[in-house]
Amino acid sequence: MWVGWLGFVVLAILMAVYLPHRSPVEIRKFDLFTIGIFVFPIAICTGLWVWTDRIGHPWLRLLPYFLGVFFALQASLYGVLLLPNLLQPFQILGAILFLSYLPILIRK
Repeated sequence: MWVGWLGFVVLAILMAVYLPHRSPVEIRKFDLFTIGIFVFPIAICTGLWVWTDRIGHPWLRLLPYFLGVFFALQASLYGVLLLPNLLQPFQILGAILFLSYLPILIRK
């Protein structure tokens, strides 16, 4: 779990450093679409985190765990690729979701 988690975190950091487009883009404020794509990863990651806690078999537990970590990566990439002017809020959301999937916080 630790190796996978660290791999996803390093990948998210490298993408946040090297992928943002620095040219002027359309300024988009928080509207319904933005709130929707901000709330969607929170709902998915919360559901997968609860599902991860309820599975007893340790190898089966990895499936929802890695799906949840993938959605945390996806949340941070929304700010990099989809809404570059809101990069910082989506990076903070991704960091919070990554921290919620720390392997030490997943119950055994």
